Amino acid sequence: MLLLKHLYLPAMYGIISVVGLMGNLTAITVYVVKLRPWKSGSVVMVNLTMADLLYALSLPFLVHFYSTGDWTLCEFMCRFLHSCFHFNMYSSVLFLACFSVFRHEAYWGIWACMAVWVVSLAEITPMLGMITTQMEGTSTMCLDFASNDPEQVWWYSWPLTALGFLLPMVVVC
Repeated sequence: MLLLKHLYLPAMYGIISVVGLMGNLTAITVYVVKLRPWKSGSVVMVNLTMADLLYALSLPFLVHFYSTGDWTLCEFMCRFLHSCFHFNMYSSVLFLACFSVFRHEAYWGIWACMAVWVVSLAEITPMLGMITTQMEGTSTMCLDFASNDPEQVWWYSWPLTALGFLLPMVVVC
């Protein structure tokens, strides 16, 4: 487990962060500067790219934490950065589901994307209370939602899985 946390996660998160930052900044630039006229797919792609960029920006902080084993930022940043991580996971699934439903007019893509941002924020809001910092010896740990006791979070995990994964899967299929 230590090998995973101190070597694998920092290496993978570092690579994903660099590639994600370059790729998503390039994609946003191309969409904003070059692509006309916008259709709903373009609107969805820009929003998906912005959500991915938010994720890529959160990763360097997690790289530092997992490589040192000590959270040096405040508890708010622990909550915010892990929330960015989870927000991307759920919003990406919903943005991809939007491709299946809204294919033509940009108008519908704009409304769908606004709904995805609101729904994704609503889905992860309860998670903010479950992400916390904790002292272990001389180190401060930034505990993610998944680090909690499963019995304490089941009430949230099941509906989140249904709304954040199963429902979009049914829409896509």
